[in-house]
Amino acid sequence: LAWIRAHPAHFLKLCLERIALFWFCVDLTSSMKTLFLALTAILGFAGLRGIFRSGHHVLVIVLAVILVIYPLPHYLVHLSLRYRYPLDWILSLFSAVMVVRWSDKSFPIRRAQEA
Repeated sequence: LAWIRAHPAHFLKLCLERIALFWFCVDLTSSMKTLFLALTAILGFAGLRGIFRSGHHVLVIVLAVILVIYPLPHYLVHLSLRYRYPLDWILSLFSAVMVVRWSDKSFPIRRAQEA
């Protein structure tokens, strides 16, 4: 704690770097994994916003609280790629919602008119 008090700007910089690395991980062994994780995060947050705008506020608030609260300790201390795994199912779910919404807008299905 003494170091944090002595170097608050540097500590803030390190925390911001850890936040970025938590959500946009870099896997040195696989550039495809890095790309997949970044796309999952971006699409996941876009899907979260889309679901909220569609009126499912309770669902979004519950899952958003998990997305906000869980990573807080990891922003302050050592970070590892595996710490994000418990959140990946939420981000994947929201990503899928976003992809389906975009595909529905891009490729509308023509339905037979009911007689």
